[in-house]
Amino acid sequence: MPEDEKKSPDLDKIVKDVTDEKKIDSISKLHTEAHHNIIKKQTKLKVASWNEFLDEATKYIQANHKAVYKSELPPEMAQAQALQILDAAYEREGKSQAAYKLARKGKLAEVFNKLGETIEQDHLDMYEKAIFDRVDINDFASHKKIIGQIRTKYGSMFPKEFKSESDDALAHKWNGFVRGYVRNVLTATESFKKYEPVKTEKKAA
Repeated sequence: MPEDEKKSPDLDKIVKDVTDEKKIDSISKLHTEAHHNIIKKQTKLKVASWNEFLDEATKYIQANHKAVYKSELPPEMAQAQALQILDAAYEREGKSQAAYKLARKGKLAEVFNKLGETIEQDHLDMYEKAIFDRVDINDFASHKKIIGQIRTKYGSMFPKEFKSESDDALAHKWNGFVRGYVRNVLTATESFKKYEPVKTEKKAA
C-alpha cells in the first residue's frame, strides 16, 4: 500500500473498496460453486446420531475450505468451526442442537445450506474488516478527517443526533459512520438503477 494512502485515508477510496462489486461477486461465486459441488456429491439426507452429524458437518467444512482456499483443514479445526457456525446460525432455535434435530428429520441439505450461507457471509465480513483495518486504529487525525468527509457528503442526511457534535467528538465512531454511509451509497445506487433506461435490441430493417 502506498505511504500516502496510509497517512491520509480517503472516504471515497474506502467506500469504493467496500462496495467493489467485482471483488464481492468473486467471493460469492467461490462459495456458491463450492457449495453446489459438495451438494452434488452428497447422498445422505438424514443422520442417525450426533457423531454422524458431526462427521457430515466436518466433511462439509473441509470440502468448502479446500475448494475456496485451496488448502486442507484438519478435522478437529473443521469440526470446531462447524459447531461455531451452527451455534451462531441457529442461535434463536437452540444452536447446533437445532441443526442436529433438522438433520435427524432428513433435512441435512437445509443445514448445509445454512453452513454455506454463513461461511460466505463471514468471508465477506472479513473482506470488509480488512479494508477498515487499513486505517491506523490510533490515527485520530485520520478518523476526524473521515468524519468531516462524511458530514460534507451526507449533507442533510447526517444523523440529527450527531449534527451538533464536533468531528473530534465523533472521531472514535468513524467506522460505524462509514458503514452507515456505505449503506446509503448502496441504497442510492440501487434506486438509480431502477430508473436507468432499459436497453432494447434494435430490430433489423
